[in-house]
Amino acid sequence: MIIYQNLAYCRYVYIWSFFYLANIIYFSPSSTIICIIILHILNNSNITKNKKYGMILFEFLLLTSCLAKDFKFYIIENIACILLYLFTLLLIKVNPITLYTKYLEQDNKNHEDELYIPYMFRIWKYFFLNKKTKNTLYF
Repeated sequence: MIIYQNLAYCRYVYIWSFFYLANIIYFSPSSTIICIIILHILNNSNITKNKKYGMILFEFLLLTSCLAKDFKFYIIENIACILLYLFTLLLIKVNPITLYTKYLEQDNKNHEDELYIPYMFRIWKYFFLNKKTKNTLYF
């Protein structure tokens, strides 16, 4: 059983960033992080301002760290990663549009008063422990 929140692309970009900063992966997720920041700024879903600004601040710090290490954007590699991600979603029969517009949006509604720090603990607990909790969406 997979938790929809675990399928969000941001989780994989955060791990990718960690691997990049630890010199495990040679190409930076900088251009992807810029796109994510823009999408989070433009997103008008049921996310508290605290959570939204926390996400943007964390992603900005992640972007700054990646660019401080190497000011290259690796556009081709970033496009390949997003295509691989989309292909993987389709392979496991998850429509990416439905994932973001229905399932993750429902998760935001279920946790509409959540602050950023509890949100981060919750999503990473889902990701690493794959632990079933209240208001968790599965398929």
